[in-house]
Amino acid sequence: VSPTVGRLETMADAETPRPRKRAVEWLLEGESVRTNRHLARFAAAPYLPRLLADPASSALLSRSSRSLRKEIIEAYGMLEQVEATLRGAAPAAIVDLCCGSGFLSLALANEFPAAAVLMFDLDTRIRVRHDASHPNLRFEVADIMADGFGARLGALLRAAGGQRGGGPCVAVGMHLCGALSPRAISLFAAEPALDSLLLAPCCLDKRFDAALKATARQLGRDPFECKVDQLREALEALPRVEVRVARDASFRTNRSAAEGGDGCKNAMIVGQRRAASGPDAPLCCLVCESE
Repeated sequence: VSPTVGRLETMADAETPRPRKRAVEWLLEGESVRTNRHLARFAAAPYLPRLLADPASSALLSRSSRSLRKEIIEAYGMLEQVEATLRGAAPAAIVDLCCGSGFLSLALANEFPAAAVLMFDLDTRIRVRHDASHPNLRFEVADIMADGFGARLGALLRAAGGQRGGGPCVAVGMHLCGALSPRAISLFAAEPALDSLLLAPCCLDKRFDAALKATARQLGRDPFECKVDQLREALEALPRVEVRVARDASFRTNRSAAEGGDGCKNAMIVGQRRAASGPDAPLCCLVCESE
């Protein structure tokens, strides 16, 4: 190759625009994937190369770096508790109530490829595309507060159980604010096909939780901790349900990049039906305390 041609090729290479790095690429090159166990698990996931190359998942992976870190940490924190609840059992279905953009559902669908992962959210503006590239992932626009939602959920769960071997069915709710967490508990109580419910509450609604906030002020307590107690007690009031509260020190708050510490909303409330005795007992896992 002549020097002139070599120079032209070099100039052409220099002028070719390089693909713009997404937030996920910056994250994977950073230090946090080595210091936070949830980010480290994401970075080491065997399905990550497929996600990175999947156009349907690109929007999720292109969010702001801070938002993406927080979403990954919370999704894999919830995943860790789902695994602790299942104790090795293969789930037939996992329900993500008020799924938002659906990163938690995406992680669950990849970690449990044999399970049906059902995503529900009322917001029609949410751009959920990754369900198209995951055959076990299904998104439906739905109001979980609607009267007919419980029957609709039950029908979907029974169909999933019949198609996928009758394993446990789990419901998760990340950041269900206001009346949504109590509604999730009501759905769990009314639907026998659900073996477990995992809730990660967040902010308190200024109208629905006004009385709880006032009580917290009188007691000198963090309103979030009062909300955790309220949800825990509601689950404990259900018959044959074991309840535990898990704390994840790797969670981040909305106001700070720091992990854990005072003011970090890192509680996950887990309710699980006790296994009935006898040969016809449904498949339910006993609760195991996290280490």
